[in-house]
Amino acid sequence: MITVAIDRSLDDARPFIEAAGATHPSLIDTEHRVADLYNMVNVPTVLWIDAEGRIVRPQDVHYV
Repeated sequence: MITVAIDRSLDDARPFIEAAGATHPSLIDTEHRVADLYNMVNVPTVLWIDAEGRIVRPQDVHYV
C-alpha cells in the first residue's frame, strides 16, 4: 500500500502525513499525475492496482 498526497509542495502535505503516522510509503504528487491517470476527482480515494498495473477494484471514496 502507498498513499499519494495531491498537494502543491512537501510542506503542504507534511502535516497530514505526519499526523497519520503511516508506516507505508507516502508520496507527494505535485503535478497531479496520479489523479489525471486514474481520473480521480474526490479525496480521499481508494484504488486497487495489481502488480501488472491493472485496476482490480474501481475507485471508492473512504474516510478514516
